[in-house]
This record gives sequence, C-alpha cells and structure tokens, in this order.
Amino acid sequence: MTAAGAAEQANIDCSCVTLNIDDLGYRLDLAVGRAGFGASLMKTHPHLFAASPVFMAAPTLADMKRVVDAVEAVVRIPGYREVVLGCGLP
Repeated sequence: MTAAGAAEQANIDCSCVTLNIDDLGYRLDLAVGRAGFGASLMKTHPHLFAASPVFMAAPTLADMKRVVDAVEAVVRIPGYREVVLGCGLP
C-alpha cells in the first residue's frame, strides 16, 4: 500500500477521539495569558483546528509545506505588499 493509500485508509478507519474545543480554548487562554483568547480565535478562524485527526502521507505534507513557504516568500517582497495593500479598500 502506498503512503497516500495508508493515510486515506487511516482516515476511513479512525475511531479517534474528537477535539475538546472547550479544553483547547482554555489551554490557548493559558498559553497566551489572556482570558477569552481561545474563544475569540476559534470564532474568527472556525476552520483553524480540525475536530478530529487528519492523516496524510509525508509527501502530501511536504507538498503543502512547499506551497506555504512559496506564499510566505512572496508576501515578504516589499513591492508585492505595496501593490496588494494599494488595491484594498480605503
């Protein structure tokens, strides 16, 4: 079985415990040192945390990392940032 196939099968067969969203919010509050931070973050970024684990093959994760690295490299270019920020609403 390929790594991608194994990851897909793990996602299908997983009987995983789901995320305790309240506990996560509490722990984020503690880590940041600000009450309500976790709830606020999850409200503004509802898809930041998965409710259950997601398995993926290492090559897939590496591909995703390359995309993120490329986007981060582009947004650090001052000329790009000027153009993009200049196109926004006042």
